[in-house]
Amino acid sequence: MTEELLARARALYASGDKVAAVGIYDSILRDQPDEPRALCLRGLIHRDQGDILAAEKDFRRAIKVAPDMSLPYQLLGDLLHNAKHLIMAADVYERGLARQPDDIMLLGNLAHTRLGLGHFSVSLELSRRVVTLDPNNQESWFRIGSSLCRLGRFTEAIAPLREAIRRRADCLRSRAALYVALSRSGQTDDAERLLEETEPLFEARFEHLNQFNEVLVWLADTETAFRILSSFVTRHPDHADAWNLFARLQIVSGDEQVGNTMLAKAARLAPDDAETALTYGLQLFKFGDFKQGLELYRKRWKRQNRDPREGWWAIDAPAWQGEVLREGALQIWTEQGIGDLVMFAGFFAPLADFAPRVMIESISRFRRLFERSFPWAEIYQRDQLEQGFVQKRDVRAHAPTGDLPLLLNCDLENLPQRQGYLVPDAAMMWRLRERYRARFPGKTIVGISWRSGNKSSSTTRSAELEHWRKILTRLDLGFVSLQYGSVESEVAAVNDRFGADILVDPEIDPLMDLDAFAAQVAAVDLVISVDNSTVHFAGGLGKPCWVLLPFVADWRWLRDRSDTIWYDSLRLFRQKSPDAWGDLMDDLARALSHERLSENAALLSFMHRAAKQAANAPASNDAELLYRRILQINPQDAIALNGLGRIGLATGHVAEVRPFLAAAAAIAPVAPAFEYDVVRAEQMGRVEEHAASREIADWDGVRGSVTRLFLYSTGHLAGDIAAVAELAELRAEVGHVIVECHASLVPLLARTDRRISAFAAGSLSAAELAGFDVTGRLPLRGLLPAQTQHPKWLEADPVRAAAEAAKLREKCGDRKLVGIAWTQEGSWAGTTPADWLGVDDAEWRRIFALRGFGFVVLQERMEATTLANVAINPDSVVVVEPGYDLRRRPDNFAAALAAVDIVVAPLGATAWLATALGKACHLLAPREGGALPPCRNVYRQSRNGSWRRAIEDLIDAVQSQ
Repeated sequence: MTEELLARARALYASGDKVAAVGIYDSILRDQPDEPRALCLRGLIHRDQGDILAAEKDFRRAIKVAPDMSLPYQLLGDLLHNAKHLIMAADVYERGLARQPDDIMLLGNLAHTRLGLGHFSVSLELSRRVVTLDPNNQESWFRIGSSLCRLGRFTEAIAPLREAIRRRADCLRSRAALYVALSRSGQTDDAERLLEETEPLFEARFEHLNQFNEVLVWLADTETAFRILSSFVTRHPDHADAWNLFARLQIVSGDEQVGNTMLAKAARLAPDDAETALTYGLQLFKFGDFKQGLELYRKRWKRQNRDPREGWWAIDAPAWQGEVLREGALQIWTEQGIGDLVMFAGFFAPLADFAPRVMIESISRFRRLFERSFPWAEIYQRDQLEQGFVQKRDVRAHAPTGDLPLLLNCDLENLPQRQGYLVPDAAMMWRLRERYRARFPGKTIVGISWRSGNKSSSTTRSAELEHWRKILTRLDLGFVSLQYGSVESEVAAVNDRFGADILVDPEIDPLMDLDAFAAQVAAVDLVISVDNSTVHFAGGLGKPCWVLLPFVADWRWLRDRSDTIWYDSLRLFRQKSPDAWGDLMDDLARALSHERLSENAALLSFMHRAAKQAANAPASNDAELLYRRILQINPQDAIALNGLGRIGLATGHVAEVRPFLAAAAAIAPVAPAFEYDVVRAEQMGRVEEHAASREIADWDGVRGSVTRLFLYSTGHLAGDIAAVAELAELRAEVGHVIVECHASLVPLLARTDRRISAFAAGSLSAAELAGFDVTGRLPLRGLLPAQTQHPKWLEADPVRAAAEAAKLREKCGDRKLVGIAWTQEGSWAGTTPADWLGVDDAEWRRIFALRGFGFVVLQERMEATTLANVAINPDSVVVVEPGYDLRRRPDNFAAALAAVDIVVAPLGATAWLATALGKACHLLAPREGGALPPCRNVYRQSRNGSWRRAIEDLIDAVQSQ
């Protein structure tokens, strides 16, 4: 039955009815989930339909259930090869050959892949094995001849290339390779006759000329390539494809200015040709025209014959154009290789400002790294999305990663994430680092990668280990391989030949787990690598990395500069002429000798950045681990001491971390935030250490169990304001309440309820408390419910409030009065000034540009110059009154709050007091967490540290009132 179904499905596939064929394969696999032929054939249809992830999943499943079957290895290897992942493809082919060593298809495709990687001797050996099994294999004869040419054995290459042509006379690649072999062997007359015989094929079909010239350039005969193209464009001056090819030849030869001029001409001759436009756009970007370059970069979607993995994902939602989404999710999806994904991940952080939710696509071996690095986003895998996900997940717009620089309109010379944005697995990073330091005691640990797996440029980007002798023989450096793929035998041979000691860590396999690979990159002191995905990991992590670039480098590295716009930690070393790796290695050796590698400074800088970012992720211990490791390197690191202290405060370990906070403040006495944290810890500690009430029993909350209750404060003003909202109900249960609260709250609380005895925190002695005959005690914070529901629970002095209202109306007329503060109160209010609870200047200043308002500044510590450079709308008025001081004149401050129409403030004492007085408060709150006052208008950050979208929503709301 299965055989009949497979035959019917094959027939349907051959007739073009792929939907029906998939239906049959699905039915087979429902009954037999491990049927390898059905998996392979269904995967083929997925591949043809552009669903590359589904195809890869089927092929890998077939390999797992039928490891001796060669077909799934062939299909998976081809899939990876076509996706430009040559190293991964070679690995799959080799695994298949280990099972089926004489499989001609696997041998041939591995030979082709090795040729693309520049492994000419290996490709030669494999191709000879193929022709031994199949003498009529024309492609293998070509590979034998071209490999011999690349190895400089031109005379030896002539015979196999003639064999290739004999089996296929119109093979232009074989003809081009034979032309080079004849020319370099001194048989120039034969070479020219061959060219003369071939030229009519160029006129018949331009693609023939393209194929011929491609091989000429690959075999370094650019002189003949120029001659052929010059002759052709002379005969066909309006042939756009010829000018495009001529331009690319000029570019790879190093004359990029001339190439750009030719590209511009090709683009004018064929304005609808996407390939030409894309190439021209990348060149413009490389020469510094970022805007136009990025516009033309979008032409990649219009190319013909592009790889399915690079196709546009037709999601049933609008394509995002950079607008702010008020509701739903913005979905970001990947479209290119691993290195591109890491590079464009540097543009993820601003996305949170544009939508309430952001979905970011990842692949399985990347997912944990992305979840740790971007905890504010929803990380998903395409093959795990449910049917109808657009509706179910409320996707309002979508965009590919490569379009983000254009859509976000970024200043590419000043990208905000250049210092790094990936957070590695801290425990694994440190474990690997300790392993490498034990292997190379006292040495700088250098991670190296020498090969690119890019299908189109592997041979020009790769610097094989033969070129690294001067580097690898240095005794002050310890080398760890960061090269992906199976390199054990290659490294062993180089270690033996050079007397080097390159470590290949068997625990790390980048082809399977990129999170572990990121930890490995983070574990070394310096990365030295050719242009491949390794350099993007190093840059994304903020690790020092020296990048070895070919003579004509990729567009993203621009021209004639040793730095890069994408990452601060990268340093570029460029070839001065084609294939001049020897000279570049000399430059590298000199740099290693002359530049002191400050391994600890670079390591600490990276760890500080990663720890700070990790601290914003919920339920993560990476920040604590990183801070502790920093202190192992430098026990006097104030930032790490303070960071550990803050984590302890957040998790309730006050007593344990107070020494850390105190040490940080002592080491860096000029850092106000460190001193604030010390004060905050002391105030939090008062709950456990309230000496004056130590003899009083803790109240258990049972009605009627106490008649006189003492409430004591931690000194946190905002918390005290929130807690006293519950006093009215408490007074109905307890006869007399004595309250120690923050000093600024005492006059307001005393006015609100005369039956409550209010004192400043810490002011009552044990004897004074005994005089009140207190029968139970409770910290004020013990009154806090999960969410305060009271609309109003404090009163401002009505006389003062009326006076302040009259004064403000005199200055502002009938304009709506907006009380505004933009940072939390300082340590005097018991506040630990979290980095994300102060609105930065660029954002809060936008509020003052609104028209027709009277802005009443409620911000403490106002300097005379603070508003000097603020663009205030001429139709608005700004009032700065020194008497509005919550710390020293709380009654005046409360009166000002009562006098204004609305209040704008971040989460803190000002916002809580405004709400307690019954004012309409527009609250600026962190993305997650925090006990909030009962405000109708709450504007949460997009992520910790970003207020852009919140301020835009706030401005809209204020203007509409």
